[in-house]
Amino acid sequence: MSEIIKIYLLLMFILLLADCTGAKNQINYNNPKKVALVFCYAIAHHDIERAKLVSTEDTKKVLTVLQTLEDAMQPNQESPNNTQIEEKLKSLKKVKCEIVDNLARCKMCCDEKGETDILMLKKVENKWLVNMAKEELQKK
Repeated sequence: MSEIIKIYLLLMFILLLADCTGAKNQINYNNPKKVALVFCYAIAHHDIERAKLVSTEDTKKVLTVLQTLEDAMQPNQESPNNTQIEEKLKSLKKVKCEIVDNLARCKMCCDEKGETDILMLKKVENKWLVNMAKEELQKK
């Protein structure tokens, strides 16, 4: 009987461990601020696939183009080290999102000069996703 209890406890521990490690990678699509942060952290770590998880179809197309350009331009360059990445992320002090209907305008504050960046999100099938169309990028 004690063997059954040991196996049961071991299985419960494994399930608990699996659940905890999975929660770290889960994305809260109901919160535009959290989606914006996931996107920024993914871009800062050059994790285009993770950034695509929180992107509209238009944004995925833009990210694919950016990835292709980055791959073509950096064959001889080293990728930034973790210290450089963390410095970029430290400059991201706060995110404030203004929601109107199915659109959110998130202000990402601040870089070393105190400037803010705007990230647009769109609610698609009850999920907030980063929305960057090529046309919008050309306006900037």
